[in-house]
Amino acid sequence: MQPYSYELPAQRIAQRPVYPYDNARMLVVDRGNGELKVDHYSNFAHYVRPGDLIVFNQSRVIPARFWGRFLAPERAESPELELLLLRRASLPEADSERWWCIGRPMKRMRPGMQIVFADGRLQGLIESRVEDQVVVQFTAHDAQTQVGVLVEQLGSMPIPPYIRNGISDESDRVDYQTIFATNAEFNSSDIVPGSIAAPTASLHFTAEVIDRIKAVGCAVRFITLHVGLPSIRAVDQILGPGREIYQHDAHLITEIKRVRAAGGRVVAVGTTVVRALESMIRSEGSHGEQAETNLFISPGFQFQSLDLMVTNFHQPGSSHLLLVESILGRELLSRAYTFALENEFRFLSYGDGMLIVGEPNA
Repeated sequence: MQPYSYELPAQRIAQRPVYPYDNARMLVVDRGNGELKVDHYSNFAHYVRPGDLIVFNQSRVIPARFWGRFLAPERAESPELELLLLRRASLPEADSERWWCIGRPMKRMRPGMQIVFADGRLQGLIESRVEDQVVVQFTAHDAQTQVGVLVEQLGSMPIPPYIRNGISDESDRVDYQTIFATNAEFNSSDIVPGSIAAPTASLHFTAEVIDRIKAVGCAVRFITLHVGLPSIRAVDQILGPGREIYQHDAHLITEIKRVRAAGGRVVAVGTTVVRALESMIRSEGSHGEQAETNLFISPGFQFQSLDLMVTNFHQPGSSHLLLVESILGRELLSRAYTFALENEFRFLSYGDGMLIVGEPNA
């Protein structure tokens, strides 16, 4: 099935978030009566009610993008390269870290090649290659420096290429993280950095908005799904939903069933939360274990875990739009996007978003 597509003018793609974050505009889409209403995320609490359950993705984005050069002693200037860390290939050690990566120019990356980053402070050795991914072992030039610390310091936030050509700065280290991954009030000991793209639907939520949600009488819960290769277009074009890692939460699934049975609603904040919840509810996994999902959600999908959804405006023709279409239907999805374009909403990761409410065909 072909995803919904549309013409996205470059000037509609947000290059920075609005400040404060909750001042972003929110298009409220009622899938029951088809009504479209413009509001702001600062008023999100107006759309929930006592007994509802709001679920966020608490995964932390890693500074996963690196620029370096192939080590070629015989040449004064060796070719530049870009690497994007995907996931660890093994547990970190004191003197090295090993990561699965993609990069460019990928055709030049072969086992045995050495790479230097940041004037040689960080070095990499390509150990192996499987199709279009390589395993790179990182080491520090200074034996007294922890490699993991150096990777964290020298890496850049992996903002998408449609935001300032993918070149991030210090502001993105804050802007491209949710408050749940950075704010001590929300941070929990089991949060592990692992995403290479932000769960962007959560970027609009501030501590003040969360306080208002709780004051209504809603519960706020978290899942962990590490946003992976399927959600980015920074280095290679990836088609289909692909596989992503999440942490199974049997207690949350029990709570979701209880909330819905009591007449409460489950609000999934972002496509990653939808994918994680629908994967969990179909799984017999043990509580707390790491699991992998390749769940593909498209029109005709029967949802078991959510009633309302928060989502950003996605790229034309993307698999994310298939997921949203499965909730809204093609006609209402098209109307919502046309309205957003005509009314100067800001699109994609740093842009505005939507709140989907109502019962289908109500």
